[in-house]
Amino acid sequence: MVNANVGQDNNNLQENTIVPTLIIGVGGTGLEAMTRVRRLIVECYGSLEKLPVVSFLHIDTDQNYKVKKPEMAGPPLEENEKFWARVSYKNADDIKNNATTHSRYHDWLPPELTTEQLVSQEGAGQIRACGRFAFFYNHEQIQKKCQEAKNRIPKQDQLTIDNDVIIVKNELNIFVVGSISGGTGSGMLIDLGYCLRDWFQGETKLNTIAIIPTPDAFAGISGDIRTQENGYAALMELNYFSDTKNTYNVKYGTAEGIRIITSRPPYDFLYLTGTRNELRELKIATIHEMMAQQIFMTLASDFASYKITVRDNVSKSAIKKVDQPTNPQQDPIGRSYSLNFLSFGIASIEIPVHAIRKALAVKLAADLYQWWLNANVQLPSDVQQEAEAELKELKLSSKELLNEILLNPEGKRYEVVIQQWIKQLENNINVEQRLKCTAQLPNPFAKETGKILEFVSRYLNPTVEEYRLDHLRDDQRRRGDFLQRMQDNGEKLFLETARTFKGKIYDYLEDKSQGARAIKALLEQMRTSLQTEIEKLQREAEKTWEGIEKAALAEYNQASSQIDEFSDRWIATKENQMKEWCDRAIGGIEKSYQATLQRQSRLIAVNIQTRFLGVIQEVENEIDRWTGRISGSETKYRDSIAQSENYIEQLELVGLKLFERRELKELYDDFISKSQGLDILFSQLTQNIKAASQNSKFWTQSAYGQQEFHLLDVARIDELQYPQFEDVVEQFTRRKIQEAPANSKLHTEMDACTRFMRLYPGTQERQREIQRLFNLSKPLIRLDQTIPQEGGFKPEEGHLAGIIGGEKTSETAAQQQVPLLKKFFVQIDAIAPLSNRERHKIVATHEIGGFSLRAIAGTENLRKAYQQWRGKRIKAERAILKGVKSDNELPTPVHIQKDMVFWDFHRPDPTIEQLVLIARALGILRQEINQKTKQDVIRYRIMTPLGEDNVTVAANWEDTVQVLELPDCREDRQEVERQLNERLDRAETESQKQQLGKQLQDFLAERLKTEFRNNNDEPMYLREKTIILEFIIDHKLGTVNSPSTPPPVITEPHFGFTTEPQDNQSEKVGNMMANPGVKSCNNCGNSMSINDKFCSNCGNKMS
Repeated sequence: MVNANVGQDNNNLQENTIVPTLIIGVGGTGLEAMTRVRRLIVECYGSLEKLPVVSFLHIDTDQNYKVKKPEMAGPPLEENEKFWARVSYKNADDIKNNATTHSRYHDWLPPELTTEQLVSQEGAGQIRACGRFAFFYNHEQIQKKCQEAKNRIPKQDQLTIDNDVIIVKNELNIFVVGSISGGTGSGMLIDLGYCLRDWFQGETKLNTIAIIPTPDAFAGISGDIRTQENGYAALMELNYFSDTKNTYNVKYGTAEGIRIITSRPPYDFLYLTGTRNELRELKIATIHEMMAQQIFMTLASDFASYKITVRDNVSKSAIKKVDQPTNPQQDPIGRSYSLNFLSFGIASIEIPVHAIRKALAVKLAADLYQWWLNANVQLPSDVQQEAEAELKELKLSSKELLNEILLNPEGKRYEVVIQQWIKQLENNINVEQRLKCTAQLPNPFAKETGKILEFVSRYLNPTVEEYRLDHLRDDQRRRGDFLQRMQDNGEKLFLETARTFKGKIYDYLEDKSQGARAIKALLEQMRTSLQTEIEKLQREAEKTWEGIEKAALAEYNQASSQIDEFSDRWIATKENQMKEWCDRAIGGIEKSYQATLQRQSRLIAVNIQTRFLGVIQEVENEIDRWTGRISGSETKYRDSIAQSENYIEQLELVGLKLFERRELKELYDDFISKSQGLDILFSQLTQNIKAASQNSKFWTQSAYGQQEFHLLDVARIDELQYPQFEDVVEQFTRRKIQEAPANSKLHTEMDACTRFMRLYPGTQERQREIQRLFNLSKPLIRLDQTIPQEGGFKPEEGHLAGIIGGEKTSETAAQQQVPLLKKFFVQIDAIAPLSNRERHKIVATHEIGGFSLRAIAGTENLRKAYQQWRGKRIKAERAILKGVKSDNELPTPVHIQKDMVFWDFHRPDPTIEQLVLIARALGILRQEINQKTKQDVIRYRIMTPLGEDNVTVAANWEDTVQVLELPDCREDRQEVERQLNERLDRAETESQKQQLGKQLQDFLAERLKTEFRNNNDEPMYLREKTIILEFIIDHKLGTVNSPSTPPPVITEPHFGFTTEPQDNQSEKVGNMMANPGVKSCNNCGNSMSINDKFCSNCGNKMS
């Protein structure tokens, strides 16, 4: 992608476009690279969502693989971005033991693999065929997941990023990243490449790009578990299928429609990356990073279209060209090799701005947690006074609490209400003359007929009792309304106070004059004060007011009893006496009822205060949980500060790092200063984090989701979800650093060109560093310089430098670097523009393409490891034939199929190539059919004490050359040489020598006629012709004549993916005609010596 806003004068910018891209990581290597791409996108654009045209899918046989360097990874993959290619024991066993039902597996499946080896639940066990087996078994699901991943890319014509409008091309790029040295990636990559092209063939334009580390990248990483053998075998297969003369023919389902037949390579672009170029060697983690950088630069970098142009130019140079070895006369000889391979290199002069921002964001987060803890706050000088004032304000101190409890609905205290009732009662008694007496002066001996007779029984007692029952009855089933109201007042007060108190705690926690430490001290003192208040109120209720209540009630009972007792008696001043006793009774009942209020109100107050102690404990527990979590986060991020700073210090850029660790403090202090100081900055951050948390899943889906989120609510977050809160904090601290004030050094001193000039003020110094940049960016593949010359090809190289604004930049510092860059980046349009988003670096990249695998230096060591495996396997196979070993003792296969059709991409040893060809022509090596497997094999015969024995060498003639080159097959080579020398020694006369020479020339004529279709210019024919004619001349086997045309013969068929097996009887006939010392069994067709009396294959007696 190219950004339009890269400078004030940018006339040469290409169209601002982006191509929808699917990135597929296979196995562990794929995940390592893919997660780094995600990080690069987030670093550059802020989030993955900003770049919706990119989709990800990880395929693995190991569900539990973890990224080795999490700090280098971006956001973790979502569940729909992962696929576990699992094969259970039951399913593997069914396929393994039912060849007829599952023939598509058995077409290629190495038979020696056991069910246990084919199970993939915790990885592929470094077995490539196991990885392929998992791909076949999960073929439909993988296709579905790939389609779903592609469908996650929205269909849109344009995209807006940071106010830049980007055209979305109607194309699809698919990147596949995986290793060829293990089991999963190495076993799946070839099939996946072909299938992806088949699945997405309807796309307007589809590019499939594979990026593969060469096996040397894993040296010492995975121990000694076939990494080199696997890698070399995979390279042989990639070489084979990159040759358009070969056909990929594979069936993936039960129906014929699920078959892919093609002669194209598995990928449109196949990148190989090693561990070193001319200047340095890199570790595997750096290789992972460079693979990610390669994808990112091609996909989303500001100069992606420039880089793609370089790639396309490099790749086009290899079209229709091959690595064709030639002889000194420049005649093509032998097999040609595909040039379908590329490599790349990337280097930069860079301020590691993303690592710097990450380190500063980590420190900012740690300091924010510390600011929240406010551990150094100064406590009040008199905490007790603060606590008592707090209780009074909350109306929880005794006086305020009792006042609230004793209020009626109209806001009157119930003491007043009772007083008013007493006055009303007294008034009624007077008005209604309830104390009227007749048995008194001036009526001596008068009988009492006044209302006094019924005053107590019919009026006073019922009225008092009714009032008590209605208002002061202490019965839980039916309480008096006064007591109920007092209870309700207390409950309401408790709820309001608890809510108010928590709100105050929320505020106190965020108040820098308070904080968690001050709150803890306040809570402790409030608890102490409340406990004192509770003890006092309980004592007053039980010791004081309960006694007063009972005494007053007794006074009432006594006075009312006296009234009732003397109500019918004559007393001189009876009415006055009755009034005195009535006043005493009413006074007693008033005191009793008032005491009831005081006792009950205190009991209610004690209940409220006791419950509030629970609130205090709850808040204290929350404060403790909050403190524990925030302290833990601070410790975590405080520890991460050193790690992130060490990372910057130890960061090994491929290029030049324009930053030192000691500068971090200066940048941070300047950032805080330009942000108006810690308190203002952290207050803003706190509000942002609270608002974001309010809408986060960890809160909205919790039991408190309807409540407003406060900082103290961190203590309420589920333990498993707390890391999500940390993510929110980190998101905002990163954003604050990312959006640093324009006048801060984080903004003004992150320009690579400016800093480069400051650190290297001299032109010669900068030129030296730019030259080093150019060399470091050369491809991570070393080519043998003699191979291209021998093969008649020249790898095409392209290079590109990126700088802010490009070649015509308007920025002064950048302008001074352009002439220096042009001294080394000399190709046309080799200085591409970077936007403001990437001004922190000067980047250089190389691409090389159009080379063959045999040109890669260092593959000889891989070949030795592979040959060692192949030799052990051949020995084991022969031991099995002799009954010495069983099938399960075969070395684990390293190829993805059982048929050995893949030729070595290194040219064979010329002496062995000559030996095989001559031995074949003279019938020493013969092609026969293995009666057990019904497959063609190459054999020679030896005499043993028990008679003649057949020794199987290989499955085809080309493989025979490879086998006889193996150190473990030295004895086979020596035996074939012995038989050839013996044949030469027996040709003592000139006639016998001429007969051998004629036999060789007739064989060559047969090959020209049948295999090479009379094409005299076919390189393989020219190679065989040269070998045979040189052999005839060297051994003086007669005059060399032009090849005559013998009866037609058919040479060995191809195997595996190419063509169907053909009958080889005609070649046997041809061989017998060319070899008069050979006859054929008339029962089974087996070839044997003319002197044999019995067929060595079927035992038939020969005539």
